[in-house]
Amino acid sequence: MAEPKIGNYSRSHKLTPHLAPVNSIVFSPDGKYMASGGDDGRISILSSPEGTVQTIQSNQDSVVVLNWMKTSQRAQLLLSGGADGTVKLWRQNKSTAFTLIQSMTVMDHPIEDIDVIGTKLAVVGNGGLFFYKVNPHEYHPSTEGAFEPIHTVLDGIIGGRIQSDQGKIRSVRFIGRGGAAVVGMLNRVLLCWDLVTKRRVFRERLETRIGNMEWDEGSRRLAIWNLYDGIDVYEIQATFAVRPIKISLKIERNYVAQIRFLTEDVLVVGSDNAVVQIVSIQNQSVIKKLKQNSKRHLVQAVACCRRTIVETGIVQHVIAGGSSEIDAGGEIRVWNTKGPLFVAKSWWSFASSAFVLMVVALATIHVMAYSRIICEREGDKELTVLCEQTIASSNWVIEASQGLIEGSRRLIEAAFNKAEEWRRDYSAE
Repeated sequence: MAEPKIGNYSRSHKLTPHLAPVNSIVFSPDGKYMASGGDDGRISILSSPEGTVQTIQSNQDSVVVLNWMKTSQRAQLLLSGGADGTVKLWRQNKSTAFTLIQSMTVMDHPIEDIDVIGTKLAVVGNGGLFFYKVNPHEYHPSTEGAFEPIHTVLDGIIGGRIQSDQGKIRSVRFIGRGGAAVVGMLNRVLLCWDLVTKRRVFRERLETRIGNMEWDEGSRRLAIWNLYDGIDVYEIQATFAVRPIKISLKIERNYVAQIRFLTEDVLVVGSDNAVVQIVSIQNQSVIKKLKQNSKRHLVQAVACCRRTIVETGIVQHVIAGGSSEIDAGGEIRVWNTKGPLFVAKSWWSFASSAFVLMVVALATIHVMAYSRIICEREGDKELTVLCEQTIASSNWVIEASQGLIEGSRRLIEAAFNKAEEWRRDYSAE
């Protein structure tokens, strides 16, 4: 697999929407919205087109996890899991604001993780593993139809409780396009069930603990933050690959960090030293670091997306990281790849300014030439010399402007050629 191109990232947003550590950040499927949740119980939604921020008080104690639903509706749908054991569904109304559809109590323990595919929702915590069908059309808060329990009797699970293992459940992911579910437990146990046959596919005891995990359907890879020395990447094809691809990272404080797939071979992961890390699975190393702040803050929440720039068809990478330190004030930073078109636009503005300067210089020459003729007729040698000096200076400005315009033209042309090359590469990818 060819190493994907990782462009130069520029910070697009710096905001502090939370009063406490940030626990979760997620981008909407179309990349237009970014939602974050924190220990202050707030949900913050950033609209990327307008740059506006909406803050919602979730009333869930802490907002532990967020996830967007991908539906055919125009309105965006957001799910939030709280420390009070509830899951809530939020819907974008016509004014683009998000309002509560329904709240559901799943367990008496904090929600640890949720995953959603289509209308199928999986929820885990110390209370167990539960499945629901989400009915987005049932959007009135007084209805009971937004969450419909799926009474699936899975092998070895009774009342949501996993009988073979009583450890803390840390994460859940749908795999196989929703045909199976993988559950990761803190005590190193990874379990998988086929949701069609209801049978358990495997139970593996790993070498290290499971702090967090993420699934990529295209490569069928499961990335796990192992709470020891970094990331373990497993491949799940017809059977489970017991030997992982190990990516060692420098860890000083043993906290859970989120993992996200940017591409099939590139991961975005947090850290305990104030950076968001971009990691190559192929190279088994960090290939870029995005600095969160100057202090050694814990960055647990990360998110990324790939959205297409409509004008060019180029895929833009967007990455976000949230500070999880108590004294960080819930700071979030967002970076994106500007790409060659940003360079082209910058030089176009520069060339436009040079052109305006050249026009002003030409106008000055005409005025001074006319003034010199008048001064010569009047016999005013001092003003005649001044006019000639101004004309000479204006000629120099015109020559310089012409050089700047020509140089800008070449750079613009090169940038657009590079943009077309990127478009072809990303289309092939």
